[in-house]
Amino acid sequence: MWIWLEAMITMGDLRTESAMASKLFIVLEGLDGTGKSTQAKLLNQKLSGELHSTSSLVSKPRTRFERYDAYMGNNTLISEKTLASNTNNRFVVDRYVASTYASFHAEKYIHPPTGVKWNEYYPDCIVVPGIIINIELAEHTRLERINQRSKSTDAFENRLASNLDFRMCMKNWLRAMSTVTIDATNLSIDELHEVILSVILELV
Repeated sequence: MWIWLEAMITMGDLRTESAMASKLFIVLEGLDGTGKSTQAKLLNQKLSGELHSTSSLVSKPRTRFERYDAYMGNNTLISEKTLASNTNNRFVVDRYVASTYASFHAEKYIHPPTGVKWNEYYPDCIVVPGIIINIELAEHTRLERINQRSKSTDAFENRLASNLDFRMCMKNWLRAMSTVTIDATNLSIDELHEVILSVILELV
């Protein structure tokens, strides 16, 4: 198990909006099957926060541009909700801008540029989360988890499993746009949860 810290910064340094100054905004990122949705639920229960996911779409996109626009629309809605909320100051989000950028650019095998800080990738119109935790697994473990699901995989997931260059491009974007990357291959669900909590305490 390894943890890669892209930046050790205080929460105050990460705010792009004054309205977020007293709010904790945490995102769980990762490829399908890495356990981010499970960890997002566990983390939200621990924080007694507000849980959101950007994964659902009203209709199936036909092109990579439609896919990008649809997911960026979801990201924008979450961004606006965190800014507008007066009832909660803790937010946990399952997938956000990093996943959208990763899938869009990986389609053309465009890797993230070097020398760019993780929070500099985010557009001005989107609230930058305080902490973004990217979860990774050994590929055989990830695929085993996906195969255990009852639903069938789509063309995107099939390409992710069969095309190493595509998968590595996706992973490079997720790493570049996250504050922390954790290899959870040898961790149980509870162990990973504890690691995530310790990372959050270290970064806040």
